[in-house]
Amino acid sequence: MSDSAEARACFMKWKYSRHFTFLKQADKNITVICKLCPGEKKLSAAVNSTSNLLKHLTRQHRQSLLSEPSSSSMDNTAATPAKQTKLDFTSATQKVSEDKCYADMEMELKETFESLEYISRTADIWTSHNKSFLGMTAHWIDPSTFVRGHAALACKRVRGRRTYDVIGNEIEQVHSAYGLNSKVTATVTDNGSNFIKAFRMFLKSDSDEESEEDEEVTFTDVEQTLSTESEGQFSLPPHLRCASHTLNLIFHDVEKWLQANEAKFIYRSATSKCSAMWTKANRSSVASELVDNFFKKKTHSTCFNTMEFISRRPVQDH
Repeated sequence: MSDSAEARACFMKWKYSRHFTFLKQADKNITVICKLCPGEKKLSAAVNSTSNLLKHLTRQHRQSLLSEPSSSSMDNTAATPAKQTKLDFTSATQKVSEDKCYADMEMELKETFESLEYISRTADIWTSHNKSFLGMTAHWIDPSTFVRGHAALACKRVRGRRTYDVIGNEIEQVHSAYGLNSKVTATVTDNGSNFIKAFRMFLKSDSDEESEEDEEVTFTDVEQTLSTESEGQFSLPPHLRCASHTLNLIFHDVEKWLQANEAKFIYRSATSKCSAMWTKANRSSVASELVDNFFKKKTHSTCFNTMEFISRRPVQDH
């Protein structure tokens, strides 16, 4: 048996070998292709060590590993002689149903994304009960029916400081889990400085795409690679700032300006009248019906219409 065939046979005995395609062996290294990554992502590892490949699966495809049965449970099942099983419906039913529902939902989303070319995405970070969480959604238009679709991709806890590099790494992991690296046209976030810096630092340019196409396979020292923290530079799609959040920031700036000059008296008078009308319409069904009949619009639009009308009145000298 040749060295390459022997290395291939040894690699196929690894429990996670089904996630990779064996290419070749060169000296003490082997080259494989990750089946979970979009395109043909080539990775190298030592002949007698798969730690580099396991590191890639843990970082980029953590969700796929969580849905797999543990090796210890499989080994115990094979080694233990058959016995009469005692049924326990207290905990097993709930665990199996939750895992199965999540796995089915994830598989359905992946199949949907495979048929799409363009997907837009949103991302947000918030704090609840002194814990930080990252939420991500996907939005698309079905190319055959032109029906809009949407799905929640992640709602995960973010530990430590919410710096730009941490955010970029978390977003990249979700992209890799669903194979969205080359499909996302833009990501919409708020105007947070950490989001803005993350997309500015890790934005993928045209020169990066050309260099990746011309890049040749190189073999590196596995021990030296594992001794470093980073696995390689990742890239993020174009960034768009949320229009609603931007308008909200503009309104606060305008409000500060109105409160700091001669127009503050007119502004306070207009907002107090709008507030009084809003409160009255919300507390009285009769008042709400009168407002709706007069303005021919819903009550929640009345406040803005009245504010615009009052603010445009001519200023009279006192």
